[in-house]
Amino acid sequence: MGIAGAFAGLAGSGETLGHYYQLQENTLSGVLVNLGFTGIAVALLGRNTPIGIILAALLFSGLDSGARQLSGEIPAELARALATIIQGAVILFVGGEAILHWLFRSRPKKERSLDSTPPTVLTATPPTPGEPM
Repeated sequence: MGIAGAFAGLAGSGETLGHYYQLQENTLSGVLVNLGFTGIAVALLGRNTPIGIILAALLFSGLDSGARQLSGEIPAELARALATIIQGAVILFVGGEAILHWLFRSRPKKERSLDSTPPTVLTATPPTPGEPM
């Protein structure tokens, strides 16, 4: 965990120092901004399983690239805001489901108290003479 934290710190130092990454000359600067928050969201959605994280990363990258593709037809700010709203809704629904499971599992079960009404005792009546059992 320490080594991974060191690499994350090195990766984020460029953004902290005011430098932006440029993958190609024709791409926008700051392409890798907010990757930490996206990584947390992907881990939450993927439930920390390798297959789940791959699928969640594909979903989030599809939303981001779709927002960039839509920016030619609708304003770029609106396209990015729509992608962010969809990502937030997915995170809320997945996180809300986990919170509900935790709440129902940790709720104490109702136990019968000793002071409540005693249970009903069934008594058998003796058969009358001449009646079959």
